[in-house]
Amino acid sequence: MRYIMAILLMLVPLHVAADQNEDALQHILDDHLAFCVSEQAQFNNVETQEAEPEPIQLKLSDDSIYQIDITADGKKATVLYTNFSCNNIGYAWCGTGGCTSYIIVDGVSFKTFGFKLFAVNAEDEVVVLIPRSGSQCQNAVQDGLSKASPCFDTAVWDDNLKAFNSRNSSPLVFTFSEYEP
Repeated sequence: MRYIMAILLMLVPLHVAADQNEDALQHILDDHLAFCVSEQAQFNNVETQEAEPEPIQLKLSDDSIYQIDITADGKKATVLYTNFSCNNIGYAWCGTGGCTSYIIVDGVSFKTFGFKLFAVNAEDEVVVLIPRSGSQCQNAVQDGLSKASPCFDTAVWDDNLKAFNSRNSSPLVFTFSEYEP
C-alpha cells in the first residue's frame, strides 16, 4: 500500500506539496485509497490462475490535481478532480454528470460535483466555473430531451467569510467537505 501511495504522491505537483493544503489533500487521497482497498474484498473469492494477487492500484491522471487563482490578487486554491480508477471497480467516483471535485483553500476543503472546474477573470473578480450537463441543466424550452449541451454553476471566493459565494436560489455550489486536517 505504501508503494501505491508513493506513486500517487508523485502525481502531486511540487508546488502543491509545499503549501498548507497538503494535509487536506493527503487526507482525501488516503480516504479514496482506503475505499479502493476495501472494495477489493468482494473480489477475493474469485479463483484465479495467478500465483500472486494483483497489486491494488489507485490511478489518477497527472492533470487531476492542480491549482487555480480564486482572487484577483493571486490567492491560490488546490483542486482535486476525483477521476480515480481502481482495480475491479473502475471509475467509481464519477458518472455521466462528471466527478466530485474538491477545492482546498487555506487547508479547508469544499466539494462539488460536475466536470473539471476552472477559474476565469471577470474584471476585478475571479469566478470559478463548474461545468454541468444533463439533468443538472435547464433551458428556456424545457423540453424532455437529454440536455447534452453544458451549463455552468459559478462561485466567487469571499476572503472575509473564508467560503465561496454562489446564487441563493439553488443548492450551494460548493459545500464544506469532511476532509479537514
